Amino acid sequence: MKRLFKVLLIVSTVIVVFIMASVDTSAAAKKTVTVLIDPGHGGPATVATNLGACYGGLQEKDITLLTAAALKSELEKYGNVKVFMSRNMDVEIGLKERIDMAKAVGADAVVSVHFNASTRHLMYGSEIFVPCGPLYSQGASLGKSIMKQWTTAGMIDKGVKTRIGKSGDYYGLIRHGASANIPTIILEHGYLDNPHDVTKVDDALDWAKLAALDAQGIANYFGLKKGVTKATVAPIITTSASKVVVDDLTPPALAIKINSYNIATGEVNYTLTGLEPESRLYLYGVSTGVTFDEAGKVVPDATDLTLWGKGNTVTGKIMVPPGYVGPINAYVFNNFNLSSNMATAYVGM
Repeated sequence: MKRLFKVLLIVSTVIVVFIMASVDTSAAAKKTVTVLIDPGHGGPATVATNLGACYGGLQEKDITLLTAAALKSELEKYGNVKVFMSRNMDVEIGLKERIDMAKAVGADAVVSVHFNASTRHLMYGSEIFVPCGPLYSQGASLGKSIMKQWTTAGMIDKGVKTRIGKSGDYYGLIRHGASANIPTIILEHGYLDNPHDVTKVDDALDWAKLAALDAQGIANYFGLKKGVTKATVAPIITTSASKVVVDDLTPPALAIKINSYNIATGEVNYTLTGLEPESRLYLYGVSTGVTFDEAGKVVPDATDLTLWGKGNTVTGKIMVPPGYVGPINAYVFNNFNLSSNMATAYVGM
């Protein structure tokens, strides 16, 4: 009940913000659109948040700057667009200050470049965060245009989504952007600490490729053509919403069934059945041992997580020592990083 009350309170607060904000979100045609590229983080290493994600010798604040610079260069190859950056060097800039820059140049959108990491280094995939309220349609349409480029290039779609905080959008940059009536999105290109992603995000060639994908997605959203100046351009809105779009706050449910167990070889075949009506099932793990997740909840001691795929069920196998007697544990994450309770079945008993 306390959790439900908290969810309702958060949603109610955001709805009030949405109702009170008389924002014109119409997308008129223009001769030139302006985009502010925002390299995430930056500044002295004495402030942890300035660094962003750090792993394997990579620092987020450095590679966001390199990727953003490549994105600016690539996007400027298109007609009908002016491109600015919130920072061109390793300096600390406040979130509101970044949006103030966007206002000063008349930005039609802010695209913030980021990379990710997780506590247990198990997460992977690419995700985009967009405004939850009146600017949702513009932000989500831009985000989906970029995500389409990412997935075509083989990146793993973790979703174009909102994240709610106590005062509306959780992320201060998006929240300040909404206050300034500028669609602001955050690109989390991938995880620096997981082998599923790191080979796609760990060197200059990768950052240039990501920048080109980002630029193509932005260009498609605004109707820009490379090397061509059109009479006018305007955002292509592909997503609509008549209310605040709330992120998923409820973890998925999971059950496990043992289909067969060869006690001589140790091969266990299983079926997992998951339930996630609000978002989608994303990654799962199966193991004989247990550990703790970021929230302190007991989960299987998985060293890797597997993409769930489509539908409510998956089948798979796990190898255990021949003659093993004991539990087979499983759990699943949705694409908002919420995990199910551990599901357990027993073999050899």
